[in-house]
Amino acid sequence: MAANGLLETRAHIPDVGGRPQMAGLFVLFKRIPVASALLITAFDIEFVALVGMVVKTAEHSTQPDLVAWLVVAILAAGALTALGWWRIAGFNRPARWRDLRLLWLPVAGVLLVPFLAGFHLLAPASGAYVLVIYVLVAFREEALHRGIILHILSPSGRRRAVVLTALLFAGSSTASLLLFHPAGLVVRVAGAFCYGILLGALRLRTNTIWIPIVLNVSIGLTLRFAPWYSLYLNVLMPILLLVYGLYLMKDRQSLEPERLIGPRPPGQQSHDRRAMIL
Repeated sequence: MAANGLLETRAHIPDVGGRPQMAGLFVLFKRIPVASALLITAFDIEFVALVGMVVKTAEHSTQPDLVAWLVVAILAAGALTALGWWRIAGFNRPARWRDLRLLWLPVAGVLLVPFLAGFHLLAPASGAYVLVIYVLVAFREEALHRGIILHILSPSGRRRAVVLTALLFAGSSTASLLLFHPAGLVVRVAGAFCYGILLGALRLRTNTIWIPIVLNVSIGLTLRFAPWYSLYLNVLMPILLLVYGLYLMKDRQSLEPERLIGPRPPGQQSHDRRAMIL
């Protein structure tokens, strides 16, 4: 009887991939996805604030920003490893990417237009330091929001999941901005929501998280170094990317995982299923 009960319990565990040892947590994610996403975001906000305060108040602390972002990036990587969600989050090979033609507008809006008037140069050492910071920030933000949280919220509808993830992303950004860059908080949080919509839509449309990570880094560097009018950087660019992100979500089927789009040979279907679980 006990064996039958155990088998019955396992039969009701949702097939979301990941480590079997985390099955109980996956059941919780399935039953209360929004509450789970809120709890994860709240923990992330508290953890980022705690790490920032500890690093900045530590004696003889050098490069506190770098140390703080390295710690939170390691936490995000640890969470993906514990869940077994690296591939599910979108860390995959280029062979599995799709719809890269959709990147033309973000590339033009983020990397071309803002630099028409030139750009600010830094010393090589300073430029490398800033780049490392933005890469760590982008990895942590995308792994958490477009990786873990978006996947948890997806069963409730992918469009809804993108919007909710963008809202949580903006809320999470509030703590980081208060701690590291408090100036212009309202504009930056609104911008984070706009960028979150586009990054979430691209995560689903391109079937990879690498594109959102690169775009996240690009947005950060553009806001830092582009000598363009603040009207474009703080208002027009976020609105442009928001509208484009909403446009990308117009086709509901295009947001589905790759394995659900179009017929697949039986052998390929089983291979795709194993790839999602591993």
